[in-house]
Amino acid sequence: MNRNKRVVYILAIVALTLACAPLLPQPVTFPTNGPGAIDTFVAATYGAAATQTAVFAPTSTSTATITPTASNTPTVTPLPTNTIIFRLPATFTPVKIATSSTKKAATATTTGGGGGGGGGTTANYKCSVVSVTPANNTIFSPNAPFTAQWKVKNIGDTQWDENSVDYLYINGASMHTQALYDLTANVAVNASITLSVSMQAPSSPGTYSATWSMRAGATRFCSLKVTIKVQ
Repeated sequence: MNRNKRVVYILAIVALTLACAPLLPQPVTFPTNGPGAIDTFVAATYGAAATQTAVFAPTSTSTATITPTASNTPTVTPLPTNTIIFRLPATFTPVKIATSSTKKAATATTTGGGGGGGGGTTANYKCSVVSVTPANNTIFSPNAPFTAQWKVKNIGDTQWDENSVDYLYINGASMHTQALYDLTANVAVNASITLSVSMQAPSSPGTYSATWSMRAGATRFCSLKVTIKVQ
């Protein structure tokens, strides 16, 4: 190959290489901004953002209204209250509560004096002393205990009620340990009962007597006596 052909061949290769090589990037030239350009750009950006905000913002704000739910509790209507009026009679008779003494007083109608030995009498109550224990003038040691007993018979026309009739100390030597006793049972007309009293002889020698009596309410009947000697 001659010299000329060789030069042509090399030039062809160089041209082909340059044609196939990529183009080099061209340098970017930024425009030169004048004074205040940045402020203008920021203002424009703010204006655009404000416009978009105004577009997407809701036109009005509605307030939710809460509707109360109807209550299931029934309405109770109060019933009228009945008024009780107590009316007292214009006049009334007071009731007297009977006591033991008033109950016994209602049984007897009149008061009579007590009789010695044979007993006293009233309109409705009569008695007869059948026996006395101890016998009159029985001798006891000083301070000796004993029991005085009177067997009495109902010779009246009224039963002796154990809840209405009792017997009690009247006067004389205080030899008893208890001054009042109730009957132990009812005593029908013509029936008898023994009345007992616990006693103690006095400490000094001498003759001592005591008087007791049966009683129906305020009425005393049937005098009961006992006489002892202390030696």
